[in-house]
Amino acid sequence: MAPSRDWYIAYNVIFNWFTAQYGVEGFDEYILEITKRCYPELIQKIKETGLEGIRDYYVDVFNTDGTTYSMKEDEESLTFEIEDCIDYQIMSESDMSCARPCLHYCRHHEIMNTYFAQLCNCEFSMAYCNGKGQCRWIFKRGSEA
Repeated sequence: MAPSRDWYIAYNVIFNWFTAQYGVEGFDEYILEITKRCYPELIQKIKETGLEGIRDYYVDVFNTDGTTYSMKEDEESLTFEIEDCIDYQIMSESDMSCARPCLHYCRHHEIMNTYFAQLCNCEFSMAYCNGKGQCRWIFKRGSEA
């Protein structure tokens, strides 16, 4: 079995291949389908608790994976400022040629988070992404992001 660190590189290869074969729309459909099939408990929690469920999920994921981030939450929104994404850290440390992050690597976060936000009548935007492991995610309550 491959160590979990190797999976970030494998995702990169899969994302590149899938987009080359099926285009960006096909990739988006693929990620949405994986999200719906792999996260039924999280989906139910988000439906029941809203942004709290999203917050709890990502705090756990970031802390478990070792991602450097900050979070701001108020009545209107939940914002994650990812300062050092573990995916990019692992890929940048690898000497494998397939580890160079593809241009659309972070798109899977946009697809997943947009879906999660819609489950609780919120909107998601990736307000910033430099393609090197730093980004800002904003979840806003209500119908306007």
